[in-house]
Amino acid sequence: MAESPSESIPLLERPVVQSLLLQAATHDRETGCLTAAYLAQRAAEEILRRQRYGGRLSLLLVAPDEPAERVTDGPAPLVRLAARLRARLRATDLVGRWGEEELVVLLPATGLAGATRLGRRIVAPAPGEESGPPLLVSVGVATWLGAAETLGLLVERARRGLAEARARGGGRVGVG
Repeated sequence: MAESPSESIPLLERPVVQSLLLQAATHDRETGCLTAAYLAQRAAEEILRRQRYGGRLSLLLVAPDEPAERVTDGPAPLVRLAARLRARLRATDLVGRWGEEELVVLLPATGLAGATRLGRRIVAPAPGEESGPPLLVSVGVATWLGAAETLGLLVERARRGLAEARARGGGRVGVG
């Protein structure tokens, strides 16, 4: 009788393997951010929490203004953007990959003013951060409006804000 896959892994190594599998299932390999599916699950939990207890919730849609295929030096813009976000976010904020060239940041307990301030900090590179060509990014901001608001509606409004920021020349924050 053949061993099951779990029986072939020594008992002491199983937690390590489980942790690696969980990491692979919930995090994007390229950026290290949450996957879209896992971010959507966590966002649904945050929205339910707001529906039950109230409070503020905002979402940022962040994207490099330069298409990745036009960048030949250094890490891909999305990888550099993910690193910039990790340096600026709180431990309670969630960042995940959303499509090919976008990242979503979910900001619990944050209203429009706080989300817009953070968006401006994300647009501006920190001194010494840039290695390689400058990374110009735009940010769309949306704030949760109440019980009828879904993740899809938040992202749609943030996408409008992102389009507005890019229409004004990129490297800006737009509110949707």
